[in-house]
Amino acid sequence: MRVSVKKMTFLEEDRIFQNSSFFEVSDRSIITSIQLNEGFFVPAHPLWMILVPYGLYLTFASYLCPTTCLPSILPLAPLATFLGTSFPLLMGTLSAVAGSLHIGEAVQAWHLARNVYSLNSVTVSLWTLNVFFFGIFGFWPLAFPDLFYSVRDVYCAVPGASCFNV
Repeated sequence: MRVSVKKMTFLEEDRIFQNSSFFEVSDRSIITSIQLNEGFFVPAHPLWMILVPYGLYLTFASYLCPTTCLPSILPLAPLATFLGTSFPLLMGTLSAVAGSLHIGEAVQAWHLARNVYSLNSVTVSLWTLNVFFFGIFGFWPLAFPDLFYSVRDVYCAVPGASCFNV
């Protein structure tokens, strides 16, 4: 039995792909059907505003200067010093991954806030900085608005939490 297979050219494949229903769906409808207010902003909880930058400091300092930048009186500094002096490749890799994630998440937050949700320019800047400094703990309301709106009454009532134009 012989099976005949027709090879398609790149132009034919491209035409079929462009005519598919995939391009009929907008970016925003893939993420959520909720229309966010122009000034929608939910900063990271103050607890994360302390813990995340401190964790980043420990991570970067343990790789860059484990014996000079980490005084032993700081919480977890002896552990970071040990890891930085004993396993510099591990801490370098961890630092690079953490830095890359924070930069990548900030770029994604900028894209979502500006291009997908069309928030105002001040709010776009706030989201970008919030996510750059606090990572996923500042990003989740923008990245997962359906989830945020399902818990917003509880989350916004938590002491220290702030919610603007939700």
